[in-house]
Amino acid sequence: MDELDELRNKAIELLLNVDIIRDCTYVNRDDFEQGTLEYEDLDYQDKNMLFTIDDFTVLNLKGDKNHVDKLIINFNGIHGDDPENFDDVDFYMEKYSDILEKNDNVSLINIIPLRTNRKETFLALFDRTEFNGIITFDYIINTLFKSYILPVINIIKPGEVLILDSRLKNSIKNVLESDTSIDVPPVSMFDDISSYRENYD
Repeated sequence: MDELDELRNKAIELLLNVDIIRDCTYVNRDDFEQGTLEYEDLDYQDKNMLFTIDDFTVLNLKGDKNHVDKLIINFNGIHGDDPENFDDVDFYMEKYSDILEKNDNVSLINIIPLRTNRKETFLALFDRTEFNGIITFDYIINTLFKSYILPVINIIKPGEVLILDSRLKNSIKNVLESDTSIDVPPVSMFDDISSYRENYD
């Protein structure tokens, strides 16, 4: 296991320390002991409360994976409603096609290295009584950005970081403004893909 995968696994372990996430996570790899769901549970588990784990840390979408011009910080992985057969690479290629058309050497990392059927599945956790306001969205993003994303950035050294999600943008902007000692490449932040498209068209 390389250094990047070790960082991803530590990030996953952090998330699995939250009971409700661990209890709803199916782990299909031998390097995790946590994750309560078994394979036979998948057919019965509410798809809106099902988590699986990313099998990549940095996903190369275009060009040379060893020379990252632009690193997209995506929110979380996706497995759709069919975790066993969903093609997440095709999903990202289509989602970020505007960026891929205009740039070479583009890679992606999920700040939440857990897959869900849709982003709202993870966001809905913060409205549940189990969290009781103790675990907030900003706390999760702040912690993972500093302990996971920054070390990855320091290893792969992208020329630019792209954030294309309004909630992610606001949280990471607060992290960078509250700690001016953080050293990162240029960061471009947008509310969504449409905002990026309007800026560059």
